[in-house]
Amino acid sequence: MAAVLSTTAAQHVASLSKEQGKQCLLKHLGWKPFDAEMAMRDDIHLDFLYECLMFTVEKGFPWEQVCAAVDFSETLLQESIGKSLPETLEIFKQKSEDLGFILAARNYKIYAEHVFLTFMRHYNLFQFVFTNNRESQNPNVKLEILTPPSSCSEALNAAKEKRIWEYNHKYEAVEQKERECAEKRAAKRDMQATEASQQKEQVIKKISENQQQQPLNKEKVGEIIREVLQAHTSAMVEKIKTNINDMREDLELKLEKTSIPRPPNMGQPPRFNTKPKTPAVTPVKKPKSPKAERKKSSAGSSRSRSRASKS
Repeated sequence: MAAVLSTTAAQHVASLSKEQGKQCLLKHLGWKPFDAEMAMRDDIHLDFLYECLMFTVEKGFPWEQVCAAVDFSETLLQESIGKSLPETLEIFKQKSEDLGFILAARNYKIYAEHVFLTFMRHYNLFQFVFTNNRESQNPNVKLEILTPPSSCSEALNAAKEKRIWEYNHKYEAVEQKERECAEKRAAKRDMQATEASQQKEQVIKKISENQQQQPLNKEKVGEIIREVLQAHTSAMVEKIKTNINDMREDLELKLEKTSIPRPPNMGQPPRFNTKPKTPAVTPVKKPKSPKAERKKSSAGSSRSRSRASKS
């Protein structure tokens, strides 16, 4: 893989950033594009030549000497593969005579020092990279990708965020509790109404039976009244207890609704008014006194007479 680089190409590479310059150098060298992750040997090779080019440019070498240094670095790398360090030093000594003539004494010394501080210092690493093939780790896994059917488009359009869905799910669970409580209350009221009706029928039946057996007296009537009052009082006490329990359950459920964390994009949570609304007071019109009515009628008649006289 001989590196043939013109002065124009060297100037173009040096004017770019590192990544762009490496890609431009690859193009001018006639290399095929490669993946740096999968072809690390080629990437190290290209990086070695690019560093040599940029070093000579930074040291102020003329462009002809820059191209000669890059060409010499490529030849040294290719001929040193598989050889020992003494053999490579001998190759460098043999080929450096022509290079010294091109670079002159000053630039040749700078370039030779750079080669020994980079390539020669890491010689074993270069040999390992260029003499050992990297184990191939190309993935070979077939993955089947299934796209959602077109029938799911409507469902996806109507989909909600996870936070909103969780909030609605918890809110609906509390409302379900409210509906169940309302059904239990209705069943309990029906049972209480049935019991009250049965107690009423029992009292009426007892009164009719006693009336048939013997006439009612004062004591008997008082006893019947006490029984009726006791049954009525028991029914009212049960009704009051039921109302208190219903109010307590309603407040607990409303508090549970309010305590559910609400997503900010849903706006303010609903507020519940626990106080009963005060009924509006309708103003009562006071009836007018007969004296005021007479004054009003006399004033109206005087105005009519005045209009008639004017006409």
